[in-house]
Amino acid sequence: MACSLISCLDTNDFTSKTSNENSIELLHENLNSVLSKDAGYTQAISVIDLNNDGFPELFATNTGIYENNLFYQNNNGLFTKDTIINITQDKLRTHGCSWADFDNNNTLDLVIANRDDSLNILYKNNNLYQFTNNNLNSYKKNESYSYGVSWCDVDNDGYLDLFITNSHNQKNKFYQNINGVLKEKSIPIITDSYYSSIHAVWADLNNDQLQDLIICEDGENHLYINKGNLDFIMLKNSILTASNSFTYGCSAADYNNDGLIDLFFANWANKNELYMNLGELKFKKIKSGAIVQDYDNTEGSCWGDYDNDGFIDLIVTNDGVNRLYKNLDGQTFKSLQVQGLTDTIRNSNGTVWLDVNNNGFLDLFIANGKNEYNQFFNNTGNNNNHVKIQLKGTNSNRSAIGAKLKLFSNGIMQTQVVSSQSGGGCGSQKSLTLHFGMGKSNIIDSLIIDWPSGNSKRLYQLEVNKKYNIIENK
Repeated sequence: MACSLISCLDTNDFTSKTSNENSIELLHENLNSVLSKDAGYTQAISVIDLNNDGFPELFATNTGIYENNLFYQNNNGLFTKDTIINITQDKLRTHGCSWADFDNNNTLDLVIANRDDSLNILYKNNNLYQFTNNNLNSYKKNESYSYGVSWCDVDNDGYLDLFITNSHNQKNKFYQNINGVLKEKSIPIITDSYYSSIHAVWADLNNDQLQDLIICEDGENHLYINKGNLDFIMLKNSILTASNSFTYGCSAADYNNDGLIDLFFANWANKNELYMNLGELKFKKIKSGAIVQDYDNTEGSCWGDYDNDGFIDLIVTNDGVNRLYKNLDGQTFKSLQVQGLTDTIRNSNGTVWLDVNNNGFLDLFIANGKNEYNQFFNNTGNNNNHVKIQLKGTNSNRSAIGAKLKLFSNGIMQTQVVSSQSGGGCGSQKSLTLHFGMGKSNIIDSLIIDWPSGNSKRLYQLEVNKKYNIIENK
């Protein structure tokens, strides 16, 4: 029933800090990075530390005809493109992607979702960069126009299950994980209805340590409350499902630091929507501010505290002009202007925050379509502090997906959850290592970890500007 801190890595090597900590010019487009050299129809993005060296790799999908997916290795902050690894070779017009250690063998595996009735693929990681291709379903026409993929330990048995969303009025797919083996299973309420689903995200909306399911549709969205033992109920007459927008995706985060997970819906040809979680499955729709008044063709979104002030910010990508919203103390959002990001028209899809060079500040990657080059923005940083937390489950799944962390410092509580999906659209996946901005706080008063297994642990008086590796039950 206990876990312990087993290692602490110093990442206090800040460079190129701006003199004005309140400057909004923290993000600068890097046209020389290899991440900015590919053009095609890039869609979803996953950030993973595949070799456990502390520097995240990046995987991105392509849906263009005869285009390979993309994989970039990270060597101490410098990316190189790997064109040999077999996870990039299938040319199957891929939409979604997600990484997790589904068989609990201490290596990260990859699943990709493909369009045009192609097979969805699970790449089982055998040894670091050696993957075995496993088809997830037998070929059946009109049953596999897939968009999103997401891992979740639905029944908290220590193994990650898999959910795949299908568009074109096809049934969604659920795969139950039985001791490291995925088997397709019908759960009628979430799999046997015919919708045009784009994206799905799992989030514990009522703090009962069970992950609930939000499915974004071409039309009415759906919310399913997890009752345990693979039993769900559809939440009807909820403000969350009242919209009739074409919703590309949903991004979940506690933006106002009250311990409840709030939801942002990315809508096409309509205003986006932000819902504050009031508890007990009640939500308030935010009606003021640019974050819900800008009228764009939105495809992607991702939360991340890019200025390390302790309040999580939001990047929104559009088929048009992209948007960056700075979180002002959890009360409202300010639309910022960033050269190359918010002043040019793009066909942007997925987006993700990642700390490329491990300097404690989140950089930004944006996937673009229509043969436009992808974009990478370096974060030059400021004088704010940060902390990183990496978890490893034992009773829980090894990737610790679903674990909830509450961090207390200087009178502020921040809540984050380890998730396999963190962005709208075809999906994006932030690093499984959680990044907290700490502002001017020099000490973390306490950190509470609630594991999916039910285990819980509180740690006290942790230092900032470090990375902590924590293993359940040690």
